[in-house]
Amino acid sequence: AGADRCFIRMAVEPGGPELREVEHEWTAPGVPPYKGSGRVLGPVTASAARTLRTQWTSNIDTDPRFERPAESALAAIRKAQTSAILSTPLEWGGKLLGVVTFHSLSPREWTHSDIGLIEIAAREVTAALDHARLYEEALNTAERLREMDRLRKDFMAMVSHELRSPMTVVGGIA
Repeated sequence: AGADRCFIRMAVEPGGPELREVEHEWTAPGVPPYKGSGRVLGPVTASAARTLRTQWTSNIDTDPRFERPAESALAAIRKAQTSAILSTPLEWGGKLLGVVTFHSLSPREWTHSDIGLIEIAAREVTAALDHARLYEEALNTAERLREMDRLRKDFMAMVSHELRSPMTVVGGIA
């Protein structure tokens, strides 16, 4: 999509609008990283998380959403030398898993092709994240089942031993 920086912020809790710090980031050569800006959200990313719809600005200097953002958000965006932003939610089953954001260092118009490509890529990332979550749940379930099987075997061994002792006495008396 010709962006200079791309990063992902995961939701603190799936379905909630609160996002963590930048966890995964790609930057073009010579582009300063955005990672380390904390959990401060700019208006575009916050809006994408809240509405579960792709949001963008072609130029932060002319976008009214940037007239009164939190000082820390504007400072982080300016420090990163960002001019244009596009954010799309990573949404699965109506729940927000995170937001992927693209930055451009110079003002630019995001084309329908850019937006479509980024939304399709976001859906693929979302599907992969959900599959990874399901795989982790399956591993945890398998581990719990192994533990339950071990407990069952221990219980059966104890019951067998406890029944064997009185039966030996009864057999000896008989």
